[in-house]
Amino acid sequence: MAKETKNTLRDSVYSALKAMIVTGQIPPGSRVTENDIAAKLTVSRTPVREAFNRLERDGL
Repeated sequence: MAKETKNTLRDSVYSALKAMIVTGQIPPGSRVTENDIAAKLTVSRTPVREAFNRLERDGL
């Protein structure tokens, strides 16, 4: 039986932020805060913080 992939809130926030970076909605060198992104995506700061950490590890 194949294991189902569960798309978590953390993954959704990561994908949204990555898309914003890649498409230029967040230009290089822009200052972004957990509060700003959390408000924009209507989520708490925790998944945003986790997504920021993952994006940093990925070099974005």
